[in-house]
Amino acid sequence: MCETNKNVLERIQLKGLKYALNLAQTTNSEKVYKEAKIDKIVDRSKTLTKKYLNKAMITNSLIQNFVEDYNNHEELDEGALCKKPPRKTILSVLKSDEATV
Repeated sequence: MCETNKNVLERIQLKGLKYALNLAQTTNSEKVYKEAKIDKIVDRSKTLTKKYLNKAMITNSLIQNFVEDYNNHEELDEGALCKKPPRKTILSVLKSDEATV
C-alpha cells in the first residue's frame, strides 16, 4: 500500500475514533490510540495478515507451497526482473518486519 493511501486511511480512522470517543479534533493521535486501545491501521493490517498466513499455511497446502517457494528462492525477490523500482508484496513486508524484530 502506498504512503498516500496509508495516510488517508489513518486520517479517516483518527477522525472516526475522535468522534466515537467524544474527543476534541485537536487531540494528539497517540493519545487517541491509547484511549481507544487499538493499533494504527498499518500495524493492525500486518498483524492480521501474519495471523491469516500462519493459519492458512496449516490448512491450505497451496498457500503453504506459495510461502515456502517465496522464502526459499531468492531469485523471486521483489524487483529481480523489473526495469522500474518494484512494489513490495505483502510477503516481503512481513519478511522484512520479522528481520527487524
